[in-house]
Amino acid sequence: MVTIACVADGEPTIELAIDDPQSGVIASRTFSNAWPPNTETIDNLTQDDMIVFAVEGQPTGNYIETRQELINAQVLSVETTIVRARVKGPVLHAAHFGSHPGHGLDVGESVEVPRSKVLVAARQQHVGPKPTGYDSEGKSAAQFKPTTQTSTVYPVKPGTAYDLTLPYRTEHLIWQVQSKNNLVNMVRIGEKAALEQIKFLEASLRGPFSVVVLNDDPRQGHVFVGRWDFDLQA
Repeated sequence: MVTIACVADGEPTIELAIDDPQSGVIASRTFSNAWPPNTETIDNLTQDDMIVFAVEGQPTGNYIETRQELINAQVLSVETTIVRARVKGPVLHAAHFGSHPGHGLDVGESVEVPRSKVLVAARQQHVGPKPTGYDSEGKSAAQFKPTTQTSTVYPVKPGTAYDLTLPYRTEHLIWQVQSKNNLVNMVRIGEKAALEQIKFLEASLRGPFSVVVLNDDPRQGHVFVGRWDFDLQA
């Protein structure tokens, strides 16, 4: 969550409030404290860094009361006029609600932010070892039951955490990613009860693929647990 505050001398400053103490993003001490960040700061952004920018829904139909939201995004690349980034949660006002138009940017969306619109450059900093396990890379954007139960192909975005709902869990699960030329890379972040939190890496091939889970049963051999069909989008 990002808030704008004012310091005593009247100069505005950005305060980054940490929603999750384990994976909060705080203003980088390696960058200038001034905002918006200068050209040198933006030039030095890496894929480990975050930016903050503002968005506003456009009035349409009965949704006429506009409001702004500050969005956190993970840097993908820095170019001459823009910063390419991927939206991170939480996002509160993507959809139309009440009389307010939504801005349409959901968690996981790829965005091109003009350099002049970057309000904050930030870097993840942790006290002690980097956190691991469930929710260590942020809250899941969605939960998915097996496609073998729902007949649904789930659209997903790279670099975004999701929960797979397992029909059951054992200590001997085998995870398989079935994709063209094995070019989709999945990371298992952590687990909580029947939930397995995963993400797909940015370098993965876009398009359809499946995740299959088997149980390596000592008596029956490999037993099918579930299959999730996905469409990895840009």
